Amino acid sequence: MNTLSQLRESPKGEDHRSISLDLAPPIGSTRPSQSEGEDVETNSSVSAVLKNSIIENEPSSGTTEQLSCYIKKRRARFQDVETSRDVKKLKALTATPDAASIAELRLKGALDLPHNLVRDELIGAFYQWVDPLVPVVRKKEFFQCFEDPSKPRSLLLLQAILAAGSTVCKSPSGEVDAVPCAYDPGIYFERARLLYEANYEKDPVTLVQSLILMGWYWEGLNETTKDSFYWTKVAIAVAHAFGLHRIYEASRLSVDEKRMRRRIWWTLLTRDCSVTLALGGSLSIDMKNTNLEVICAADFENDQEQISSLQPNDPDRVQFFLQYAALSQQTALVLSQLNRITTEQKPKADLESTMGFCGMSLAAWMQNCPPALQWHANRHKFWPAILHSFYYTTICLLHRRHMYSTRGSGQRSQNSGTIPFRAAGMITNIVDALAVHDELCRCPGIIVYSLFSAMTVHIFYMRSSDLPTASISKLRCSVCMNALQIASHSWSIARTMHAMFEAVLKKPDLEANLQRVAEQRFQPPSEV
Repeated sequence: MNTLSQLRESPKGEDHRSISLDLAPPIGSTRPSQSEGEDVETNSSVSAVLKNSIIENEPSSGTTEQLSCYIKKRRARFQDVETSRDVKKLKALTATPDAASIAELRLKGALDLPHNLVRDELIGAFYQWVDPLVPVVRKKEFFQCFEDPSKPRSLLLLQAILAAGSTVCKSPSGEVDAVPCAYDPGIYFERARLLYEANYEKDPVTLVQSLILMGWYWEGLNETTKDSFYWTKVAIAVAHAFGLHRIYEASRLSVDEKRMRRRIWWTLLTRDCSVTLALGGSLSIDMKNTNLEVICAADFENDQEQISSLQPNDPDRVQFFLQYAALSQQTALVLSQLNRITTEQKPKADLESTMGFCGMSLAAWMQNCPPALQWHANRHKFWPAILHSFYYTTICLLHRRHMYSTRGSGQRSQNSGTIPFRAAGMITNIVDALAVHDELCRCPGIIVYSLFSAMTVHIFYMRSSDLPTASISKLRCSVCMNALQIASHSWSIARTMHAMFEAVLKKPDLEANLQRVAEQRFQPPSEV
């Protein structure tokens, strides 16, 4: 029986065409929020109100009646402040769409869903290739909400899952002509965007989950405002607004709800690092501002049950995300230090000390990585390959300035100059193995930036006076260019990267100009 049998079946004889699913809430109704009224952050404004209350209403004598009245007034004042802050959040972010908005959404196709077979295939692809990197939607709860009509259903979350799943799902060759849009992630992303902007979703946790998945979609350079960076930062801001980054001792949240909050927040950290690494800017998350514990295997206990035949459970996936979160912490350290170095003029000795500390932190992560998640070319596995490509991309970013600063100074044989060369070589080996196993189209968007990092290093060393080094770099360039061409079937940004590097390789003058700019950009400050 179909796992999503409660969704409306398409009419008999209809082949893979969109069907409309009316999940519009009754006008004027609201969905109860699990977090509404719970765990509201008490910030300095609340403290100020309470402080003023103490000064103004402090009892003049020590009688029991007066003290009891004073305490009741304090509690009432505190509850008023809590409620007012929570109501403002809900009004701002979860206003109920009116009948006209629902009609407009239906007209624009935001309430449409693909045929059941296509829908199930996209959901299966999501849980197989995307969920291990963004484990914010439990399989059990997701499937149960559609199998049980009494449970609330989130069309926004479903469209976001379909958008993420379609980025890693191959369209059947025999059906491409019949269903040109069934596997197009842009269609589902646009539907999710329309639902979000219409304030369709009421539950704050579901809203953040949907925004995280919308941030998975990375179309290209033509979308310069609301891109992957934008949606990820919006997800972080909404999570902050609803207080998902904190859990209080007196919280009424269940154990499962607390675990899901940890999973959401640590996923946001990994996404924050990925988009900042790829697109630049500053990190939005400071782990010092949260009291959530470090994510652990216990937070995935409910996921160990076999919920659907779409994808069997893999215990290594839990360990993968735990290591991915730990690596993201080290990447966040590197990004913050590089940002500080860029904005502050420091002596060269201080710069090298900082980079050395970051390098040792990354080396410690690699040393503690479990053997099951170590990547080796002779025993290739997908998730260790993704994990290590992210690691070596961070290494390239950390040591790239040394590569340019030692150009022409006779220091290329030193360790700092060869680290990016070796890291770029490892990225090339990994993407080559992924291409051989036909898995490049399943990779997340960050693999495009990994290829970009490797290509910048290879092009630099192609002009080396050392002929073996130049020859190896030229060969690696060919491998990376082929990988970009394959990745462009899933990520259109890879097509842009391929065209850019093709122009650089064909025009030596352009390459020389770019290298000259890079050398000036990474020129270390003089000794103080």
